[in-house]
Amino acid sequence: MKIKNAVLFPLLVLAIGGLLWFFLIRFPVMRKESKLEIVPVTRPMVQWIHAKEGQKRVYAMRIQVDGKLDGNADLSLQLNDSIPYLTRALNSGEISMDFPIDWYFDSCQVYYKPIDVKSGDLKITYRFLSVE
Repeated sequence: MKIKNAVLFPLLVLAIGGLLWFFLIRFPVMRKESKLEIVPVTRPMVQWIHAKEGQKRVYAMRIQVDGKLDGNADLSLQLNDSIPYLTRALNSGEISMDFPIDWYFDSCQVYYKPIDVKSGDLKITYRFLSVE
């Protein structure tokens, strides 16, 4: 019985410690989102977005685009001035898009290109997902 307790107690302490670390330290860092507003929506925009300080080994990004456009536009994500990794068409009207993507860098260039936009508002919420 003493041997069982000698093995179970350290395992229990490690499990509780791991859960505390995850929910009190790690989880809040993972949940931090940043926002980018495209103003004015009638003009092209190029903007760098970055992972939060302390995020290491980024493996994905989650992008949420919300707003309304009177006209059409394109939104592209890319690293440096290379070929776009991902391009999404933003069609006239209400916009609500949510897409996760594989991404292995701690920064990204967001390219917004209005095609025939007359007015509107557009907000991008993003979060880099990382192991650390």
